Parts: sequence; C-alpha cells; structure tokens
Amino acid sequence: MADALRRLGVHKEDPDFVPWVLKNLAGGKQHRTVVFDSMGIPDRTRRIISRLLKEYPPASALTIAARVMHSHTRMREAAQGLLARLGARSQDPEQVERFMDLLVELQKSPGDAAATDRAKKACAALQFPDPEAAERLVDSVRVLLRAETEMKGPVPIPAGGYEDKLQAYLQMYVRALDALAGIGDPKSAARETQ
Repeated sequence: MADALRRLGVHKEDPDFVPWVLKNLAGGKQHRTVVFDSMGIPDRTRRIISRLLKEYPPASALTIAARVMHSHTRMREAAQGLLARLGARSQDPEQVERFMDLLVELQKSPGDAAATDRAKKACAALQFPDPEAAERLVDSVRVLLRAETEMKGPVPIPAGGYEDKLQAYLQMYVRALDALAGIGDPKSAARETQ
C-alpha cells in the first residue's frame, strides 16, 4: 500500500497514515475530500479513485489508480517530448493532457467534425510557430490513426468495469503516441494529408 501511495506522489512516514487513508476512503464524499487534500492528489486522480471506489475496496482502488496513473504520467511525458520535437513551444502538462485526451476521443468518434475541431484548438494552444501547423498535425494524426484502426481494428470499449475502461483508454493513448511519433515533423504532416 505504501508503494501505491508513493506512485501517487504521497510520501508519508507516519505508520498510522495508511490505515487512516483506507478508513476514510471507505467513508463518504467529505471523508474522501479530506484524504485527497491531505495527500495533495490532483483532480484527475481524485476522479479515478472515486470512480474505482464504487467497484473496489479502498486498498484495491488505490493500487489500480496508482498503476494507471504511473503509466499515464510516463505517456504524457513522452507526448510532451514528441510534441516539442514537432514544434510545440508550450510544455504545459495540462494543455498536453487535454490534447492527448482529445486524440483518444477522435479514436472513439473518428468521423466527428466537432471532436476534430476541439483537437485542433487544443493543439493550437500548444503554441506552434506556424498557425496552420496545429491543423496539419491533427489531420496527419487522424490519417495515421485511421490506418492503425484499419490494420488492427478499433480498441474495444468494454461495457464492464471501470478498470477495463481505463485500460482501453491507455491503449488508445498509446496509439495516439505512435501516431505522433510517425509524423516526424510538422512539414511532413502536410504531405501525409495530400
């Protein structure tokens, strides 16, 4: 349990801390808020843990959340590096996260024009030097994601438990990373869509 908390960025030496966390996570929303505040847990992780608590006891919910968020953080850092290589001047984690979330949404609704527009706006917020580079980048990612889907099939969205849904999200995140890695640079993004 202490290892799961460390993965979530919580470093407490007090031996009574873990039992206190587990006890209060099993309580109501107010108890959870006190725990999250004491641990400094960000909003996204709070939402994931709270959702997992509907299906799992506190120790299991924290362990699953820690594993998912560890993978998620590593992939977001990889996305920051790829986007910087492609010309993005902003490395703001929240902006990168929003863009990657929208690339996941594009895989769920590949023909959704509104989702494409949201992805382009989120990409533009990453401050590419060429105003049109964000649009070209998203168009190139869509082409590469469509080719990946045609080759491997779509990532199945499970109807069951939340942990399975999180795993599907991570798989789609990986595909989005692969698409970014396949672009090379913003100039090639234009060629890929011609």
